[in-house]
Amino acid sequence: MSIRGRYLKFLQSLMPPVSRTEQEALDAGTTSAIEGSLYNGSPDWKAIVGGYDPGELTAEEKAFIENETEELCEMLDDYKIEQDGDLPEEVWNYIKDKKFLGMLISKEYGGLGFSARARSAVVTKLSTRSPTAAVTVMVPNSLGPGELLSHYGTQAQKDRYLHSLATGKDVPCFALTEPNAGSDAGNIQAKGIVKKDPKTGEIGISLTWNKRYITLAPVATVLGLAYHLEDPENLLGKGEKPGITVSLIPTNTSGVDIGNRHRPMDMAFMNGTTRGKDVFVSLDSIVGGADNAGKGWRMLVECLSEGRANSLPSMGSATGQLQTYTTTAYSTVRQQFGTQIKNFEGVSEKIADLAGKTYAIRALKDTTLDLVDSGEKPAIPSAIAKYHATEMGRDTVLHGMDVHAGKGIISGPNNYTQSSYKAIPIAITVEGANILTRNMLIFGQGSYRLHPYFQPMQQAVAEEKTMKATMIGLKLVGSQFVSAGRSLFVNLGLKRLISPKSHLSPEMRAYAHRIDQVSASFNAVANPTSSILGAKLKFKERASSKFGDVLSHLYIASSVIRQYEKRGANQDELAVARYAIEDNLNKAHEALVDVLQKDTYPIGGVFGTLIRWKLKIVSGTFGHRHKKPSGKLQDEITKTLSQNGDSLKLLTEEMYFPKTAGGPIADLKTAFEGTLAAQDLEKKLLKADRQSGLKQNEQFADRVANAVTLGMLNQDEAKNLIEVYEARMRVINVDEVKKEDYRPS
Repeated sequence: MSIRGRYLKFLQSLMPPVSRTEQEALDAGTTSAIEGSLYNGSPDWKAIVGGYDPGELTAEEKAFIENETEELCEMLDDYKIEQDGDLPEEVWNYIKDKKFLGMLISKEYGGLGFSARARSAVVTKLSTRSPTAAVTVMVPNSLGPGELLSHYGTQAQKDRYLHSLATGKDVPCFALTEPNAGSDAGNIQAKGIVKKDPKTGEIGISLTWNKRYITLAPVATVLGLAYHLEDPENLLGKGEKPGITVSLIPTNTSGVDIGNRHRPMDMAFMNGTTRGKDVFVSLDSIVGGADNAGKGWRMLVECLSEGRANSLPSMGSATGQLQTYTTTAYSTVRQQFGTQIKNFEGVSEKIADLAGKTYAIRALKDTTLDLVDSGEKPAIPSAIAKYHATEMGRDTVLHGMDVHAGKGIISGPNNYTQSSYKAIPIAITVEGANILTRNMLIFGQGSYRLHPYFQPMQQAVAEEKTMKATMIGLKLVGSQFVSAGRSLFVNLGLKRLISPKSHLSPEMRAYAHRIDQVSASFNAVANPTSSILGAKLKFKERASSKFGDVLSHLYIASSVIRQYEKRGANQDELAVARYAIEDNLNKAHEALVDVLQKDTYPIGGVFGTLIRWKLKIVSGTFGHRHKKPSGKLQDEITKTLSQNGDSLKLLTEEMYFPKTAGGPIADLKTAFEGTLAAQDLEKKLLKADRQSGLKQNEQFADRVANAVTLGMLNQDEAKNLIEVYEARMRVINVDEVKKEDYRPS
């Protein structure tokens, strides 16, 4: 073999061939200046803070959120929905009549034509009231027939389906997942065979499938189906195996079986199975027509990046907002050991962390949605948003459950925590399992997409253009020295001299410099490691996941600065913004430190050891330079939030609050506001207790009566205190069920 041949073989070993479905996934979507600059070690702060700004919601969008969405929330009783196993008929009718299922579809076809931000705001608000209603609305406005048709459908398909989907006359579902193909969606076994109808001679497709976990399947009238298309006689002229294809099939088609329902965590949203055997459909069923046969996977991956950026991050944001309000309020209402439980440092730690995460989720979500509304198809940011919004959402639920304790674990109509607790594992599971997303997608695909030379190198090697590959290889090697030099320059603090970041508010400048440091260090480690291992790095999951963590936390911290700046550098949210940035900087730095540990670094032996120590020096990853948020900051956040002022309102501004009395959230709100308003009266009551030698374990009414007798409270004040106490007890008490009525789910 010639020297040229050996060199090409060496390059091929670094850039092994990938499957067609994997290549389509890698090629789909776009890269923005935000994640691209963070990966490459030099954050573009003008793009991060000032770029990708699609503008405010329209007046129509705002009105829909403030009116129709609020009205829908008023109609919902989440506990009753769970008990009945479905939304009430009047709710279904309202959802369809008001075009909640057609927010994605353009006005041209009878839809609402809302932006991604507007759709997110609707789903977020609904999620704080009823996850079942939110999922019902969310799914048709995410990956599914509506989006696929809008982007790829023929004119005839758009005319046939989009108006009926927008107005609820048709209800869609999208069937991708199977028993042997979940996260590995490219391995679906559903099959379509191109053949002629023996009766008519028409060329069509004979379909056989077995799908599960399909949301809205039990009530769907239109089935979107993903399958492998085979054409043994090459009737379509695309070879014997065109590949993954998507068809739209009315569910009343002969042979289509809409099967039984699943019970995901006993929640009531429609989810189930669909099967079919030798179901014959026309070529016109293919989304985009016969020309799109075999193009289904590319279509799905491109649309998934938009849907993944919206639906589940919206639910994660809703979870955080609901937990922030309810946990803050409950910790103020609830007393133990003679004081409000918010005053305990352990409780304060939980509240501060869930508040910081709630702020971070909102920032992460909105930044990614801004990319979508600016025309990007953000593959890597959407994966980061899905993974971290749901994981942080789970953290907020667990913190909330810890603080609520017994209140949080007793099922019943007065438990406002249980739906979030049951819904968040579902969000973590669907649209790509989180383990896969973290370990393989965020950095495994991200490094290929974001590195300036990986894609050109792979293309040159695939085309066997040795000279072109050599030139790219030289640039790649040169980039290692650039990465190392930049890291040393930034970590020595020299970049501050030439980049003061005067366009940022003073309180964010230091944080931006710290993000610069971690970004430069990350690139200094990731660049040579990726270059040495090539595509093999994606199989080193421990290292790939840690690299992904660094990139993710840099993206989140940068999103927090973006959010803080775009909202006018409001001092009322400075404490939680600081917490969110410090938390993510700490996690990014710790993940980078972990990558360079002997047991984690993907290159072993003496060579690997030398590389590790060199990278430690270059990246400045010794010690703990980016510490966790302090206890002082935690207490400041808890104190500020528990005053029920602007800070809490800003954190929960997308949440639904009932307009009428009654119900668990309304009762909590009444007790929270009453407790704060009665603080001075509580002080008078305690003074009367001390004067009379009464203890707090005395009956509350007796304590109040004693204070009146002593002249420390008048009758109106006493009545006020009793009313507040009763409101608190309505919150603290939990549901009871008569023995004869007890029915476990």
